[in-house]
Amino acid sequence: MKIGESPHPPAPSPSSRRGGVTHAPDMKAHRGSLSVIAVALLLTLLVATWMGFDVRDLSTGLIGNHAGDTQLNSWIVYQAIDNLLHRPADLGYSPIFYGDTNSFAYTIAPYGIAVVVLPIYVASGGNLELTYNLYFLATFVLTAWAAYLLIAYLLRPPLIISLLASLLVAFAQFRFLHFMHIETLSTQFYLLALYCLHRLIDRPRIGWAIGLGVLAYLTFATSGNHSVNLIVTAAILALFVFVRHRDAITPRLLLLLAATAIGFGIALWPIVSFRLGNPVFARGYDLSEIITYSSLPLGWIIGNSLIYRLFMPFLEEKTLFIGLTPIALSVVAWRNRRQADEVLPPPPPGERTLTPREVVILYAIVIIVGYICTLGPGYPVGSIFVPLPYLALAKLPLFSSVRVASRYIVLPILGTAILSAYGLSYLAKLETPRRFRLFLAIVVGFAVFELFPSRSDAGPGSVPYFASVPPIIDTSAYGWVKALPAGMPILEYPYESDGTHFIVQQQRFHGHPILNGKGSYSPSWLPLFVSPDFPTAEAIAFVRGRGVSYVLVHNELLSDADRAKLATNIAKLAVGDRPVWLRSFGQIDVYRVPSANPTF
Repeated sequence: MKIGESPHPPAPSPSSRRGGVTHAPDMKAHRGSLSVIAVALLLTLLVATWMGFDVRDLSTGLIGNHAGDTQLNSWIVYQAIDNLLHRPADLGYSPIFYGDTNSFAYTIAPYGIAVVVLPIYVASGGNLELTYNLYFLATFVLTAWAAYLLIAYLLRPPLIISLLASLLVAFAQFRFLHFMHIETLSTQFYLLALYCLHRLIDRPRIGWAIGLGVLAYLTFATSGNHSVNLIVTAAILALFVFVRHRDAITPRLLLLLAATAIGFGIALWPIVSFRLGNPVFARGYDLSEIITYSSLPLGWIIGNSLIYRLFMPFLEEKTLFIGLTPIALSVVAWRNRRQADEVLPPPPPGERTLTPREVVILYAIVIIVGYICTLGPGYPVGSIFVPLPYLALAKLPLFSSVRVASRYIVLPILGTAILSAYGLSYLAKLETPRRFRLFLAIVVGFAVFELFPSRSDAGPGSVPYFASVPPIIDTSAYGWVKALPAGMPILEYPYESDGTHFIVQQQRFHGHPILNGKGSYSPSWLPLFVSPDFPTAEAIAFVRGRGVSYVLVHNELLSDADRAKLATNIAKLAVGDRPVWLRSFGQIDVYRVPSANPTF
C-alpha cells in the first residue's frame, strides 16, 4: 500500500457480488484489523518470551505469579467467575475477611473480565491458569486492535501509520509497569467504549448505542481507574461537541444516550449495590491516601523500559514517562494542526462530526487533562499544599473510590498515539514515498529501542517479570485444612507479609473461608492482627466471635525475632485465651483457639 493511501477501501462494485454476498472486498475491508491483530499477537508472544514466560506453562502456571498482586488478582478473577456460576444473586460474597458484609467489595471485583473469560474457564474444565494466561496475552492484542479502530476511524491515516500508533498504546511502558494488575491491562474495554461513543455521535444508531452500553458496562465492571478514564474522556468529548457542533446534539442522539444510560445502570446495579453495601467501600478513600498515590511532575519523565531503567530512578506507580517517540510526533502534530484537514483524506460528507483538525485539538486537550489528573488533588511545594482541579473530582462518588490518580496516564498515552498518527501522516505528505519509508523505519527502530521492556527488577539472576515460579509459602498444611468440616473458617499468620497474596490464592484450593484478606480496601479491625503484640486478648475475642477455630502460623514468613515475640505474646495470655499448639506441617504450626463460638 502506498504512503498516503486510505486504509478504507471503496465500496465493492456490483460485479464483486454473487448471490448478494460480497467476497474478496470483504477481506480487504478488514485488512487493517487483521494486520493489527496478527502483528500484535506476534509481538505479544515475542515480548512474553523475552520477559520469561514459558509457553509450556500456559495451563499450569500463572504469568508473573511471583508477584503478589498477580496471585491476588488471579484469585479475585476466580472468585468473580465462581460467583457468576454458583451465586449470581450474591455478587458481594467472598470467603476473605470472613464475617464482613459484602467482603468482595474490598477487592477490584472484576466482573467484566469474569463475563468475558467465563466460556474459556468452563471449556477448560475450570483451569484458572489457562484462562488467566490467555486473557492476559489477549489484552495486548485487543488493546492494539481497539486503538487501531479508534485511530483509523477518527483520522483515516495510512494503514502502516494506524498500526504503529496502535502499538504505541498496546505496548506502552505503563502496561509493563502494571503487568500484575490484570484489570489495569484491560484497556480494550475503555478504548472500544470510546470508539462506540464517537460512532454514536456521528451516526446516532441503535447498534452503536448498544455497543456503547455493553462496553461501558465491561469497563465499569472491570476497573475503577478505567471507569473514571472513560468518564473524563467522554466528558471532554461531549463538551467539545457541544461547543463546536451543537447541531450534532439531536433529539435522537439524546434519546439513544438516555436509553443507553438506563440500560447500563440496570445492568451495573447488582455490582454497585453490593459495593455500596460495604461501609468501607461506600466511604471511599481519604484524601491523604489519594494524594499519596498521585504522581509528581518528575514522574512524567521517568521511564520503565529497559533503556530508561539503566539510568533513571524507579518511582513505582509514579513512573509515567510515555516515551520520546509519541511525544515528539505529537509536537509535530500540534504545530501543524491547521493543515490536518488537507493532509488527511476527507471522510464522506455527513459521516463525521469532527474534522481531523478538531480531532487533534480534542485529544491534545485529553493529553493535558490526563497529565493534570495524574497529579491528584494537590501538589506539595515545600510546606505549602497547592490544590489542583482534581481536588473537586476526588470528593465525588466513584472518583473518591479511585486511589491511584497516576493511572490517568492512560489518557496521555491514547492522546499522544492519536496525535502521532496525524504527525506521521503530515510528514508523509512532505516527503517522497521512498524518503518517508526510510524515516518511518527510523521512527520504528527508535520506538522499539526506547520502549523495549525491562525483563526484571534487577540484573542477571533475578526472576523475569513474566516467569512462572513455585509459591513462596509453605503449602503442606492445606491438605489437612481441606479435610476440615465444610465452611470452617481459619486464620493464617502473619496477617500482612510478602506471603499474604499467596495465602489468599491458596484459598481456592482448600475451599475454606479465611479471616485473612487483601484488597484495595481494608476492614477497620485489621490492626488487631498486624500489631506486633498479636495475639492480644482483644484479637482472640474477635477470632472467637468470628467462629475461627484454627490458626496457621507460617514460620517461613517470620524471622527468628518474630517467632520469639509470637511465643512470648502467647505465653502472656490467660490460659483460657491461649491458642494451643496442635500439630505441624513442614514450616507451618497449627494452633487451636479454645472455645471458638461464633457470635456475629
